[in-house]
Amino acid sequence: MRMWFVDPETMCDKHLLGEHYECHVALGAIVKDTPQWRSFVRKGLILPGELQNRHDELVTEMQKRGFVHKSPMCAPEWVSRFDRFFPECADMAAHVLLFQRCTTCRERFKKVRSLDDKDVLRLLGKG
Repeated sequence: MRMWFVDPETMCDKHLLGEHYECHVALGAIVKDTPQWRSFVRKGLILPGELQNRHDELVTEMQKRGFVHKSPMCAPEWVSRFDRFFPECADMAAHVLLFQRCTTCRERFKKVRSLDDKDVLRLLGKG
C-alpha cells in the first residue's frame, strides 16, 4: 500500500490507476481494522485523514484522461479525524523515488512541467 503524494497529472496511467486502487484497499483495511494498515501509517506510506481527498484528486485526473470511474469512495467521518498532515505535491523526494521506478512518470513530469533532461537529472541528483 502506498500513496505517492505527487501531482496526479505527472503520473503515468499505471501509477495513477494503481494509487486509486490502493486508496480503496487502504480504506478497507482501516475500516476492517486489519493490523497491517497501522504499519503503513507509521512508515508514512498512507495518511488515513487524506484518503478521501487523495482519491478525489486521482479520480479527477483519471476522468481528464478519459477513464470511466465506477468505484466511488466514501470514507467514514471518523477516518477524517486522523492526522491531517499532507506533504506538498511539489515534494521532490517523492517525485525522485517515483522517477527512479518509472520512466513513463518521469516523461509525463517533464512534459507537464516543461522541463528538459538536464532539469530531471538535477532532480535525480545526477546532474
